[in-house]
Amino acid sequence: MTISSEIRESDVLLPELEKNTYQIIITEHPIESPDILSREFCTENLFLTVPPAHPLANSRDGIYLEDLAGETMLLFHEIGVWRNLTETKMTQTKFIIQDRNEAFDALLQASALPAFVSNLTLEYTSQPKNRLAIPILDQEAHITFYCAVHKSNKNLLPD
Repeated sequence: MTISSEIRESDVLLPELEKNTYQIIITEHPIESPDILSREFCTENLFLTVPPAHPLANSRDGIYLEDLAGETMLLFHEIGVWRNLTETKMTQTKFIIQDRNEAFDALLQASALPAFVSNLTLEYTSQPKNRLAIPILDQEAHITFYCAVHKSNKNLLPD
């Protein structure tokens, strides 16, 4: 089986799923359609990662995005659904954007700049050991994802 992925807006994904261009899609909301099956898949929670000596490290219970106004942060270019959050809620934050994963990881390891991680990246990738993960408390920093398939592909939907 060949698997390919794309990051697209939900309003583009659904018509393509209905036409069977896509066999499975992941969206930020359940899909209500008679020919589509939709099931909760996972929840992603955003965290800020900082070295223990960073001034925000004292906020271990959590911070709000507005607390990052005036900060300079590292940001990986391919952040998917989080892109809108950084563009709309963080207009006073400066970002150093990296489009190469190796460069981003090297800067994260060598600098004191804050960066984002999520519960999923913390679970499935290795993170620098010299950093703390601080929960982001804004409601927008918690997204539940849903898998959707055409009823003809219901065997692809995870249990």
